[in-house]
This record gives sequence, C-alpha cells and structure tokens, in this order.
Amino acid sequence: MFAAGQFDNVRNIVISGINEIFHFHACDAIFREHGMFLFNSKFLEGMSGKVTRERRRALFGPENRAFHPLNHHPDRLEEDKVQFVAVLENLMTTWSLRLKPWARAWFAWCMPTPELQERKIVSEEEELIAHFDGASGITESYLRAVESHRAWHRADMERLDSEKGFNYFDINDEIGSDLDNEWLFVDRVHMTDRGYEVVAEKLGSRLASD
Repeated sequence: MFAAGQFDNVRNIVISGINEIFHFHACDAIFREHGMFLFNSKFLEGMSGKVTRERRRALFGPENRAFHPLNHHPDRLEEDKVQFVAVLENLMTTWSLRLKPWARAWFAWCMPTPELQERKIVSEEEELIAHFDGASGITESYLRAVESHRAWHRADMERLDSEKGFNYFDINDEIGSDLDNEWLFVDRVHMTDRGYEVVAEKLGSRLASD
C-alpha cells in the first residue's frame, strides 16, 4: 500500500489471503483498528506493562476498547463475527481509498488451499500434509478457518466486494478435477513450483478478462 504512490502507472493490485479468517480462529483478540496478528493481546500487555489498572481505566475507560477479546466459545461466535467483519470493512475501506488514485482495478482473492478445491490430492501431498499437521500445531485453527470460509466468510467478502469496489474471487473454484494427478502443494498453505505456475496462469487470465 505504501509503495503504490512511487509508481506512475499501476494497472492492477492483487491482495491474497486466507490469513484473516485463520487469525480469527487462532488469535486471542481483535485489534479494532488494525485487525489481527498472532499474540496481539500479549503485545499490548508488553507495550503497556507499566500502566496500572487504575491508570488504564482513566485513559481508556473501564474496558480495553482497542481490543475485542476472543475466547472462541460457541456462545460468543456471533458477537465475535460482528467485530471481525467490522474490522475487515474498515481495512477494505482504507485499501479502497488509498488505491483508487493509482490502480485501475484491485482484487482480493482467497488463496489456494486443498480443502477448498474439487480435486484429489496425490500421495506426495498426503504425506507432506500429514507431516505438516503433526509439526505445525495450527491444524485445528486452520480447519475451523476453512469451514468458516465456506459458511459465512466468503459471503461477507462478496458483500464487501460490491460495497467497496474491489474484485473478490476464490481461485479454489478454478482448481478442479482436471488437476487430480498434479502435485500442487507441499503443505496445507504453500505450493510447489507447479502449483504456483497453475495459480499464476489462472490469475493472469482473470486479470486479463477484468
């Protein structure tokens, strides 16, 4: 975003991600101004460790308004989703306002991941994903993120697409059974050279058509 102003002729800008919905399930708080990053509430505590509870209440009121805590309890899901979507809306508004002077079009797309694709993974992918699941410690949050994307996150992004003026698409829709025999992934979120080649071709076609 900050480098965009250094270029005289920007045709398209592409923002890739599934991290935002992953962080919704993996983080312990939402930072209302800037979204989510891992251990963000611990970061806040570290940055303001010398501020007493009484001083904090005087500065910020009785609650820590900058952060919305996430305890990942089913009874709090709807409340948490409202906060999450509000943050996404603020971020997309910022992107839209910042990029309009430079970009002819800008895109937000859901990055490729095997669980969202209608294709059979090959044995090499199965083995590597099993190693990834055993070592990463993020599988539970990742699978919750995939399910949330299907259930409501994609619909929210498509709504923001029409409201904020960007082009949202899920590239996983275009990676289907014709690629059943291809080795595309080295874990659940990173691809082989062939995988990135496939994605580049499909993304290029999408940019050319839009």
